Amino acid sequence: MKKRRQLLTVLLAVTVICSVVIMSGCGTKNEKPKTQTSSSGKNQVNTIKETKLEGYKVNVKSNYVHQTDAYGFALNFEVDFDDITPSYEAYVCNNMSSIVDKKIQEENSKSFDEIKEKNPDISDEGLKEKWSSVYKSVFCMNVTYSADKKADIEWAPYPTSDNASKFSSMEEYLKTGNMYLVLKEGGNITGFILFEFPVEKDENNSVTYKEAKVLEAVYFEKTDGEYQNVNIDYVKSRIDNILENK
Repeated sequence: MKKRRQLLTVLLAVTVICSVVIMSGCGTKNEKPKTQTSSSGKNQVNTIKETKLEGYKVNVKSNYVHQTDAYGFALNFEVDFDDITPSYEAYVCNNMSSIVDKKIQEENSKSFDEIKEKNPDISDEGLKEKWSSVYKSVFCMNVTYSADKKADIEWAPYPTSDNASKFSSMEEYLKTGNMYLVLKEGGNITGFILFEFPVEKDENNSVTYKEAKVLEAVYFEKTDGEYQNVNIDYVKSRIDNILENK
């Protein structure tokens, strides 16, 4: 089991390093979020009623330390609600970071086990080659989570494989990052939480992310017993405004 975990870690590291120029930040002061808003979102500003979202806790489960395998490949944190059980959609604010899709991660793990089962005598090199051919990148710009009192999120401070070529060096994106979580009940948007992930550098220029700071948490309460007509463009426009004015 220990050898299997070690091999999985090595395989994931090799695949990530090969597919991206690893590491990034998001939503920095010099890099505004590249979310796209529409006139419909802007027209809602004067009609949507907002209140402060309360009754939740944010708990960092594991830090991210650049180029340190012991801390995994992402900053892992949990959002725990007291009285609501929403579904969630998580978005990064620009193309400089990503979110781990746990569903794809599970599919990759299943594929790995199937290869091992069908090829019991395969060498480590052979296993790496076969698994790399079916591996799907787990790093995405947005991820959907099922309804639950808790949302377990892994934010990765580096771009997706599609965006990696847009950056020439890791120094361009080893910066403070942002993402936001959209709360939903059925098909209705009921709130959002905007996070900031401060980057820390020591005297040896080692990069660490260990905090999920809430910049703003909003709840769209019902009016006359009905959900408000909030769309994703409105949320994106609010995110843009908060980041531009912080």
